[in-house]
Amino acid sequence: QIKQRESSTPVRKHAISYKDQKDNLRALTRAVADSYDAGYASHSTVVYLRFEDAILEAHVLDMPREERGRFLDLGCGTGNIALRAAPLFQSVTGYDLSPHMLTVARKKAAERMLSGDTVTFENVDLEEGIPQKDSSVSFVAMSMGTASDLRNIDKVISETMRVLKDGGRFMFSFYNEE
Repeated sequence: QIKQRESSTPVRKHAISYKDQKDNLRALTRAVADSYDAGYASHSTVVYLRFEDAILEAHVLDMPREERGRFLDLGCGTGNIALRAAPLFQSVTGYDLSPHMLTVARKKAAERMLSGDTVTFENVDLEEGIPQKDSSVSFVAMSMGTASDLRNIDKVISETMRVLKDGGRFMFSFYNEE
């Protein structure tokens, strides 16, 4: 994807519908969900993940503890960011398009004995909205270039601004210039 997006060669229009692309993503994640974390541990993405973690941690730790209410992890995958945020926030919610990735995230939360009151994972298509009340969230994160994969990123940004409290923060990761 990165090579295609950064290539100077014009990219042809998508041959399949966006709905079919999302269905294909769900099918792919069904096949790889259980091995997803191990795969990332062996790739060069480890360096990038450390970079993102350092930025996220700096911004979170810069927030006064009493302002760390709800944390949202958009496109949470297997829940790595959400689970790292859990000790730092009153509650954490991870949203993902893939029910299979969420199954892994819930299993990891249970293994760490994190209750459903503190950490939850929900199957949500972010381009249809973020199911949170206005001004109810302290921090929103979207990591690993996920923001680049959304066609309607403007809607997701608008929804993020809607759910953030005054003084709330967000961090979105993009892997291309657009």
